[in-house]
Amino acid sequence: MEGPVHPDRYVVGPSDVFLLGLWGPFSVSYPVTVTPEGTIIIPTVGEVAVSGMKLSEAKNRVLQKIRTKYTSGDVTFTLLKPRSIVVTLRGSVVRQGQYVVTVVDRVEKLLSLGAAELSPTKLTVPSWMQNSPDALKEENAKAPKAAQVEENTGRASMRNIVLMRKNGDTVRVDIPKFYATGEDGRNPFLLDGDVVLVPPRQLSSNSVGVYGAVNSPGLYEWVQGDSLLSIVQIAQGAMKGSDLEHVTIQRVNDRGERAGDLQVNLLNIQKGAQPDVLLQRGDRIIVPLIPDNRAFSSVTVEGQVKMPGLYPILHGRTRLSEILELVGGFKDDALLSGALVLRRDEQGVDLFGPQVSLLRNIRSQQLTSADSAYFYLDMRTSRHPVLVD
Repeated sequence: MEGPVHPDRYVVGPSDVFLLGLWGPFSVSYPVTVTPEGTIIIPTVGEVAVSGMKLSEAKNRVLQKIRTKYTSGDVTFTLLKPRSIVVTLRGSVVRQGQYVVTVVDRVEKLLSLGAAELSPTKLTVPSWMQNSPDALKEENAKAPKAAQVEENTGRASMRNIVLMRKNGDTVRVDIPKFYATGEDGRNPFLLDGDVVLVPPRQLSSNSVGVYGAVNSPGLYEWVQGDSLLSIVQIAQGAMKGSDLEHVTIQRVNDRGERAGDLQVNLLNIQKGAQPDVLLQRGDRIIVPLIPDNRAFSSVTVEGQVKMPGLYPILHGRTRLSEILELVGGFKDDALLSGALVLRRDEQGVDLFGPQVSLLRNIRSQQLTSADSAYFYLDMRTSRHPVLVD
């Protein structure tokens, strides 16, 4: 369970188990179950109809009924075990049918059950068939393969699911928006007799794109009423350092042509300072990143200096003389006219690669000191040398 049952949301129904307690000089408690007719039978008190009520309403009705006979002492009526129910799964799923869940399970749980139960590893063969290779082979052939499960679950819509209640109500389920906003109505708890219809997902013709500095960029299903803020939330929000004041919405017409750009201040929308922007099918959202040039860069100083080692620099701004001050200057026997700066190539790729590979291949060979010195010198000078006086 996600947590304690909310008394104003939980709907009581047949097979719910309650604990009835009478506390006083002679205390007694015992479990009572909601009957298939939707009533609670209380010994010495009578029958109380509770099916279809919210938990808080059912508790009040039962306690009022008991108070008509037991006027003293404390009375409690507590939900002990939520009931199991049967719901139906239809549409773009691997296997349609009925599943047993509980009333504290959400629609998403039913979708995961529909996929998990179809895995070939979960295939159960009756005992009378286990010694029949032909029968076992036939049953395995009927089981959906892993590729089929992935194909079906990957093309199912997660934002346009329809939940049809037994009382005639219809609810649109939106799993990504549930995780983005935490709204219970986007992924509601299941009730007796629910029918869940999963339509196919059509990203090629019914989507919006989110790009740039968001935590999960890509294409997302578009739903009528989607706004800029809600889609960015579904994309798991903007990254740290994103420029929310200069977000661009690119409009694309039915022919795939760019139909204009909207410049939006998403930061003001988040603060409530200006209204949100409704999106259209095919919109492309671009969240830029504020440039940050504080990336760590460093140089290594070796040779005849007082404090050799690794030192930080500001790329393109720190001069050699500043680094020489940090290392404490030169030793007395330093050859200042022979100083050398070894640089990587312009793309920042270390040029040691081929030489290191060569070293790994010949490390078992017997090398002379001259061979080693030549190899080391070649490896060092394979960087771009800059002579310094």
